[in-house]
Amino acid sequence: MKYQHSSFSDQGPYNENQDSLQISLTHDDLCIACIADGVGSEDCGQQAAQFATQFFVAALESNPSSKLLEVANAVNADLLNRAKQGFVTTFTGLVIEGYGLRGIHAGDTRMCLLRGNGIKQLTEDHTEYLRLVKAGKLTSDEAATYPRKHVLESALGTMAEPQLDSFGVELQKGDRVLLMTDGVHNLISKRELRDISKESQNVHDFVSNVVERIKELKPSDNYSLIAIEISQ
Repeated sequence: MKYQHSSFSDQGPYNENQDSLQISLTHDDLCIACIADGVGSEDCGQQAAQFATQFFVAALESNPSSKLLEVANAVNADLLNRAKQGFVTTFTGLVIEGYGLRGIHAGDTRMCLLRGNGIKQLTEDHTEYLRLVKAGKLTSDEAATYPRKHVLESALGTMAEPQLDSFGVELQKGDRVLLMTDGVHNLISKRELRDISKESQNVHDFVSNVVERIKELKPSDNYSLIAIEISQ
């Protein structure tokens, strides 16, 4: 099994980048990747995101068979020990072994699967906005102008038992897996990401083309993404 990958992270219009990403290919059959977006003050958010991504990758490199829910809960517990410093972050991570993908998620970072002419979002944003939409408490007109779209209802470092979604999917040769922070998906729709992917010969071109598009749209936040392709 072989994986091709590319990534990019930028502070956007801010002085600091609170996003963090990590990717590790420990051998041909194992890929570990994660992305996080720190919440709160710049220093604390940045450190929380970096800690979460580094902890996750190190834990899975040490024991690839670890349950992702247990690893994420361990990250959360450590961040809670730093509660006075306000260490909080969103988080999305994965392990790919062979053609099997296992994922874990909290917050509004996202993971999508690009296959052929389609794109499927594998994570669900943990936001007040989405909860109200799903409950039918916001009309389409209200949803378009809802002022609290980005209020999080789950993140690591906020509570003893945050909402953590675990999931799995079988991959195919040619699939691309995309992890991204809200600085990406707030600007570029899933349909446009699919179209950019279709027009990109490899993941390096894909990431480069997404970044170029974000710059054209003028980012309003830090923005980061990881793209992984199952090449063999």
